[in-house]
Amino acid sequence: MMNALTERTGYYTALALGLGLATGFAIVFGYLSPDSWYYILIAQGLREGHGCALYGHYLSAYPCGYPALLALTAPTSDLPVMMVSSKITNLLLMGLSLTCVAAALRHRLAAAFVVLNPITLHLFMYTWSENLLLLCVCATFLALTRLTEDPTSRKWMALLVVGLIVGCFARYFFGPFAFILFLVAGAVYGRRLAIRVLPAFAVAGLVYLAYQHVNTALTGYPTGMPRLPAPESPTLLVRMFLGAVAELGWTLVIPLLLAIGLSWRQIRFERTVPPDAPARAAVFLLLAGAGFLLLGFVLRASTYYDSYDERTLGFGVVFVVAGLIARFVHLRRPQSWPVLAVLGLALFSPLYADEDSIPQGLAQLRDGHYRFAPATLSAFQRQGPPVDTVVSFALPATPADLWNVDHIRQFYYGGTTRLISPDLAPDAVPETAGAFVNRVRQAASGRCFVDFAAFPDRDRFDLYLNVTIPTDQPLFGGPLKAKPRMDPALKTYLSGIFQPGAFLPCAEVLALPQSQAISEAVPHN
Repeated sequence: MMNALTERTGYYTALALGLGLATGFAIVFGYLSPDSWYYILIAQGLREGHGCALYGHYLSAYPCGYPALLALTAPTSDLPVMMVSSKITNLLLMGLSLTCVAAALRHRLAAAFVVLNPITLHLFMYTWSENLLLLCVCATFLALTRLTEDPTSRKWMALLVVGLIVGCFARYFFGPFAFILFLVAGAVYGRRLAIRVLPAFAVAGLVYLAYQHVNTALTGYPTGMPRLPAPESPTLLVRMFLGAVAELGWTLVIPLLLAIGLSWRQIRFERTVPPDAPARAAVFLLLAGAGFLLLGFVLRASTYYDSYDERTLGFGVVFVVAGLIARFVHLRRPQSWPVLAVLGLALFSPLYADEDSIPQGLAQLRDGHYRFAPATLSAFQRQGPPVDTVVSFALPATPADLWNVDHIRQFYYGGTTRLISPDLAPDAVPETAGAFVNRVRQAASGRCFVDFAAFPDRDRFDLYLNVTIPTDQPLFGGPLKAKPRMDPALKTYLSGIFQPGAFLPCAEVLALPQSQAISEAVPHN
């Protein structure tokens, strides 16, 4: 039988092991999506004094909070260094999130589960702003729980204000979610607390609106980009949402059973009842998770952006499950520490946070088929003479041994290169052939090229041309309806000018009969 000090040391060692493994995997295997590149490049611009901009142009599609933090914590503005330091920044954020949620819940197993589960660690390994979002939610949670005990505390009120304001710059989702947290706080902790913290939430709301006003003044849009209605029918959206929640919930089944099984002799099952402080904290987390899911559904149902997945719904499912653990699963001895359970989570969750990709990556590492992403930046840049404008449809695939590192057009072609790509649904109104060709004509006077390098044969280009988006499906099964992303006339035009793997001057493409047949008088959409 371990004594309390030994158990406590083992508990924190297991937590450190889990986060350390996930950080190591993130550094070794890259974990950079297109969004990750934008965060890092904006952070690089901040360090070099260009503000929240990408290659000199203000960019607010990605809120500036997370890039600013990456810039502050990076030792240099060197891109490979920032790729690695971003993972260390995530480790700092996750450590602070764990500290806040553990102090708020006062439940050692539930607090560990919030962090050491495949959903949270998958988000953690990527350079994504969800890591700052989690900290802001956890800090707000902690401040609210402490203000119920000490309503006049300036320290906890300051933490609440800081958590709310920083959250507004972490992700745009946080603005409306903060309102849900306010409602949950009133429901769980009472009207007196709600009145006490109302000024803090009001200040954060004003900051959020002011930030969107600045974005609108500089870009024309509150979030830096147009937001089109969701193309899916209500029944398909409900079907997608329920499927995603079920899949995410299933992801947590094994770690949940593992945690309970390894702590079986230490735990008892009993529903705690408010006004017990830990019970109210558990209810708060549970309702906050439900609110997270509801808001995720409503926002995606009203406007098109990311699919229902880990990024849009993941924390909601985690909060719900962790809230249930805190409400119904308790240590027999309050002074004991669930060391084996946390150790099991620490070993399992990092390995399978990305399904079986990490074991496969470790096999590549063992066999010598491995390249370190920050040391191979040339693989993500076009090799060739400089260009002024590129008409781009897709980027060549990254090397097979960099399976979880994507790239973006701005970095591949160079930050000063003007990029022209067809406007496709559902991100935009599908562009007509005339509008597209006239955009190319306007840029053809300089070093302008049409890039088909990503398509070595017609079959692959046809896959690009024929992509559809789902629009409708009955809730309980039936045929899936879809519509093309591309305007039919533009599809016909691009199919006619396609040359496998070619990198053609725009003037040569515009001289083709297919281009000559399109009137120059057609405006852009």
